[in-house]
Amino acid sequence: MNYRLQSHLKIIALILLTFLLLVARGAEQNQAREEIDLSGWWKVDYIRPGQGVKENYHNLPTTGTSGTRCWMIGKVPGDAYTDLWRAGVIDDPYYGRNIVKTKWAIEYEWWYVKRFIIPERWKGKVIQVIFEGVDYECQVWLNGEYLGSHEGMFSKFVFDVSDKIFYGGGWSKQNVLTVKIAPPPRDRGRVGGRKAKTCYEGDYLPHFIMLGIWRPVKVRATGQVSIKDVYVEPEVKDDGSAVLNIQAELQNHTDARIEVIVNAKVNGKNFSSKTYTASVTGKINPGGQIVQMKLTVDDAKLWWPWDMGEQNLYRAEVTIGGNGKFYDRTETTFGIKDLKMEMNPGFTKDEVAYPWTFMINGKRHFLRGACWSGPPDLMHGRNTVKRYKEFIKLAKEANINHLRIFGWHPPEIPEFYDLCDEAGITVWQEFAFAKYNYPDNDDFRAAAYEECIEIVKDRRNHPCLVLWCGGEELFATEGNKKLLYGIGDAIKPYTSLPYVPMSAMSTHGGPEMGFKPKEDRHACSHWYSVGFGHESLEKYYANTDYAMISEICEASAPCVESIKKFIPPDELWPPGPSWGYHFANLGILQSHNLEVLGDERTGSLEEFVNATQIAEGSALQYAIETFRRKKPHISGSILCHFID
Repeated sequence: MNYRLQSHLKIIALILLTFLLLVARGAEQNQAREEIDLSGWWKVDYIRPGQGVKENYHNLPTTGTSGTRCWMIGKVPGDAYTDLWRAGVIDDPYYGRNIVKTKWAIEYEWWYVKRFIIPERWKGKVIQVIFEGVDYECQVWLNGEYLGSHEGMFSKFVFDVSDKIFYGGGWSKQNVLTVKIAPPPRDRGRVGGRKAKTCYEGDYLPHFIMLGIWRPVKVRATGQVSIKDVYVEPEVKDDGSAVLNIQAELQNHTDARIEVIVNAKVNGKNFSSKTYTASVTGKINPGGQIVQMKLTVDDAKLWWPWDMGEQNLYRAEVTIGGNGKFYDRTETTFGIKDLKMEMNPGFTKDEVAYPWTFMINGKRHFLRGACWSGPPDLMHGRNTVKRYKEFIKLAKEANINHLRIFGWHPPEIPEFYDLCDEAGITVWQEFAFAKYNYPDNDDFRAAAYEECIEIVKDRRNHPCLVLWCGGEELFATEGNKKLLYGIGDAIKPYTSLPYVPMSAMSTHGGPEMGFKPKEDRHACSHWYSVGFGHESLEKYYANTDYAMISEICEASAPCVESIKKFIPPDELWPPGPSWGYHFANLGILQSHNLEVLGDERTGSLEEFVNATQIAEGSALQYAIETFRRKKPHISGSILCHFID
């Protein structure tokens, strides 16, 4: 056989092999996970409560755009206020007193409609509609058929629509997904930890009650067995290796037991590494089932806070197949770190019961932190990942190595934790309970626990997370005490991270709940009480002696350029009513100017603003340095807020 013929045969063989591989891959993909993201433009309308169903909104025609032609254009993820503002129905709620003019929006029910097409190749698959978050209470229909309801802003919910979906394209094959969002509750005690507290009270725009589809909606196709969740729990060994405990939650969508092979593959995400694999074979019962796997990473690259080491991240891919079929595939990012808590030196057991020193990979992690003040924009529809990136970048440039998401604010979107993973900023995550006497009944607590569990499951793989906390500044009632301890018990099976019932445990009713007197404190008294007989900032901070300073409250007016963006010109100075609608605390600001500079400095807007910023900077400088000098007796100090 001559050389030229051999070359031709090799080329033909290579083409044939490539073709066979593509065919095999195509057959595999035909059973693998596929998704259609329904994020983007939807049709939106609002109507009197109870009237939407009477007007047949839940059963719109599946052809053309009939029934919604004159509806507003809305966007998902987003919120009703952003949709109204974008459509020109309302003015910017942040400007002047415009927030008062928007309050009518929560008197209505809101209807969101999306038309979409499902490809023919999805026939025979399990098809689910997945809602990652609706704020707050909704009902859902597909092609006029009722799917169900959901209550809770932070928890995902899923509907199997395999027998309700239309396939193909054209006018007659469109699918119509319809979501009705109920008027939000006015009593935040009713929503518990299932809605952001900033909607009701807080330091900015109180009673600006959001509603809308605030997280993506997806349509997913898989085989008859799907992967619902993957959790990777690392265990660092003394020899430099790490054992990965991989837990895959599977869903068998049939009525019969199915024999499956579950494979896990792990390698470095942001660095080069060898590939590690594990596998398990067994039969999956109808419904849900958890499968456990273990594998050992022999040379574990650890994840560190940015001021202590590298932010090494791993990727875990989990696939499931069997009987010649490929059912599903998913992947998650995680980091390998060893987290232990140690008691702070210098305190007695009668003073402190909880360990407050974070030991990461055997080294002390002193928290130079700030309270994350909610998302970059309280209106979900105005947020972008770009803005999150800018905020995290600013935090790191400010020498911050830790962010505390406290009880007023919602647990953050996945991209926030991704960015903290990559930046090496640790996160203290509280559940959304704050300053309220919550109902003392089992049904309320059961719903709250369910939401907290979902919050944990959605975030627990992120190495940036170092602490779960029940909530913030909860009053000393028997119901609150049961709730806080119950949250810890409820989430314990789902996470190995430490949990504390409340912040601050040694103030705001904590001692009445039985907590020790020197645990953690919100060092806010100087800010709120100056001018009312309280001790000076030097004495106050020097005498503040707790294991953790979980909040340092000092504030100032924004720069003049910023103030002009939301206060009308005729109300700038002297301050008009719009200042009050932006939680100005003018009396406190004047008192701080007087304490630090000897004068209230109210001669002009510029003079007043500059003085408040000098006063805040002086107080923070003294507080931060005072607490820094007390480490390791104190194991962290956290500013309130990051936006300050």
